[in-house]
Amino acid sequence: MGGFINPYTFIPVNDGNKKSLREYYNSSADLISGKIECTLFTRSQIALCDEVSEGLFDFFNVNGKPVIPGSSLRGTIRSLYEALTDSCFSSTNDTDEDYFSSRLNKNKCGLLCMENGKYVLYEAKRYKDESNKWVRNIPEGTLVTFNSYTSEKKKNDEAQDNNKKVHEEIFYFRDVNSPDSEKKGYVHKVNRILSQGRQNLDSVFEKVSDTGINIRPYYINRFEVNIKKSLKALEKDKDKLQKLVAYNNQFEEIQRNEKAMLPVWYCYLDGHYYFAPSQMSRAVFYNKPIDLLRNKRLEKCADINNICDACALFGTVNDDGFALSSRVRFGDAVCVTPDCLDESYILDILGAPRLSSFEFYLKYKGKDKSYTADTPGVEIAGRKYYWHNRYIASHPICKDAVVKENLKRKVQLVKKGSEFRFTVYFDKITGEQLRKLAFTLTLGDNRSDSKQCHKIGHGKPLGLGSAKIVCDRITVRKFEYPEYIEKDMTDIINPDLQNVFENQTNVDNVLKVTNINTVNGKYISYPYSTDGNGVFKWFANNRPTLKKIGEPLKYIDKLPKLTDEDQTLICNSYQGNKKRSSQKK
Repeated sequence: MGGFINPYTFIPVNDGNKKSLREYYNSSADLISGKIECTLFTRSQIALCDEVSEGLFDFFNVNGKPVIPGSSLRGTIRSLYEALTDSCFSSTNDTDEDYFSSRLNKNKCGLLCMENGKYVLYEAKRYKDESNKWVRNIPEGTLVTFNSYTSEKKKNDEAQDNNKKVHEEIFYFRDVNSPDSEKKGYVHKVNRILSQGRQNLDSVFEKVSDTGINIRPYYINRFEVNIKKSLKALEKDKDKLQKLVAYNNQFEEIQRNEKAMLPVWYCYLDGHYYFAPSQMSRAVFYNKPIDLLRNKRLEKCADINNICDACALFGTVNDDGFALSSRVRFGDAVCVTPDCLDESYILDILGAPRLSSFEFYLKYKGKDKSYTADTPGVEIAGRKYYWHNRYIASHPICKDAVVKENLKRKVQLVKKGSEFRFTVYFDKITGEQLRKLAFTLTLGDNRSDSKQCHKIGHGKPLGLGSAKIVCDRITVRKFEYPEYIEKDMTDIINPDLQNVFENQTNVDNVLKVTNINTVNGKYISYPYSTDGNGVFKWFANNRPTLKKIGEPLKYIDKLPKLTDEDQTLICNSYQGNKKRSSQKK
């Protein structure tokens, strides 16, 4: 099987470093103002999309001249400044509404109801409608009587893996509401809302225990979130959406009527209950991204007495009204190279970040390969950054093609080797802050042919966006009546500039990920498998325990750490997963 390097990695994080704003700008500090004149050299094609014209995303321009907006430059520099200074994740959602969610095999059936104003869960047994006709027209949650029978089914996956016969007892029902019915249970129509075929058979859940478990509203809250997220995901699928809407109505019914029951799939893991309408759908976890950031003091700054280094320089604005003004301003970078626009290209499809990929986005120091967002000791993997891919080897950009898929973009690029000029203005900052800013701009090497480069714009996973910033001149201005004085401070850029940072490990990590030669010539691609080209297939194969009832989620492979010498992942398949460790060279 072939190896590849994932397009992105994570810069490791430490505990956040925050202090009072007064400690940054005390009365004795000698504050300086001025500007940094810079040149940006494109080391690959770059894409910055402007308004669409006739199906083409033009490169951002002002009066027809290609321009990189100052806001894009600011975001690029700030993200690395944060990594270098153990600052907060300023781009995170401070409204506390983001959740971790992932597919989880809920191995137990239950019936949820309310008794004396409290939620109660009863253990249940599932009976399938093999004929797919007995309860077709009976609403979700309806109490029915039925007769049952059982059969045995060979579980092929486990039998092949263990080289032995494994059988599973399957329960079915028939003769619903007939005079001779022996059992009673509640209709469930949403067994696998995101899957097709016979696994999506309607069911009846029989109550098998007279003793219920009190369920805290804390757990019900995540259940509600899960239903809402599923409803949103199924907006374009009318058939499945109709079933889930009916399920949600029954969920609301049990809150009004203590005689009503709601069939649920659930599991108990890491001290938490996880509920869902279907067995193999997603579970919403209790730890949220913002919680993991708070554990490390890396949440967005919202208190003048707890300000990180980056917010003290770049400022911040929160939804709750807290604001801190910026002391730096980035001007637009205007192209000075004639004929810098390249031809139009069709970019490969790029998806949104998927926090459900826990083996990438989270890290866990325990020996067990099983963990979720709620596992004690789990942490965020770090700050996401894309590798430089100078040869665009993994995703060729097809020129002069016709866009046939809505998710693909036809864009106008700027050529490799183009030059842009821009200015960074700073106002009343310390000399230490100026040195840190200069290092972040130049990445410790102020030459145009330096191997230390930034990533900017769209298409980073495809190899676009590599650029080198050179500080041409740093000028400090001062008004001493009656004279206006300018002083050249460009000489602060020297090999010792990196020593201005407290944590040298942070500097080493940033220099590794920004080095265009770190993964030079390697095959860079999103994960793929031999039994399917999609990213989804690789992650499905990487979690074989998802198919095994009652076992916690485990991962065969995890994203290599930035500090690992070998960044290679293996193209997997379900049959070949067990050989993974011997294949990585």
